[in-house]
Amino acid sequence: MSTVTDPHRKALSAKIHVAKKQLGLDEVTYRAMVERVTGKSSTKDAVTSKLIDLVKELEAKGFRNTSTFHPSSKPDVRKIYALWGELKRLDALDNPTKAALRAFCARMAATGTATTDPEFLTPAQCRQVIEGLKAWVDRKTSR
Repeated sequence: MSTVTDPHRKALSAKIHVAKKQLGLDEVTYRAMVERVTGKSSTKDAVTSKLIDLVKELEAKGFRNTSTFHPSSKPDVRKIYALWGELKRLDALDNPTKAALRAFCARMAATGTATTDPEFLTPAQCRQVIEGLKAWVDRKTSR
């Protein structure tokens, strides 16, 4: 696949630059790693498979991808993730993981299971979770 039309390049490039920042790599160290792993002086010139190798190398050096939420095609589910992210930004969550969100959804939607992914909630259950999250955000922002 051409490097120009490959849809994964943009995501890989973003991940590489986040990793560079997260690991605190200076420009010289970063460029040397890019050259060693991809055989090119810039990620723009590297093929997608080499960018994947570079991400693996960065992960081996300690990079942890903190992006745990993926966009949903359902607006209610996106709203749940947005409100959860807002609570995270407000530092209102003791445990801001996806597992904690699933547990919250199970409690709010009364699904009868220990955890429930927001993707599998009915529209009525999504509304219950959204209202619970909105009330939580309101409590944190009204202080």
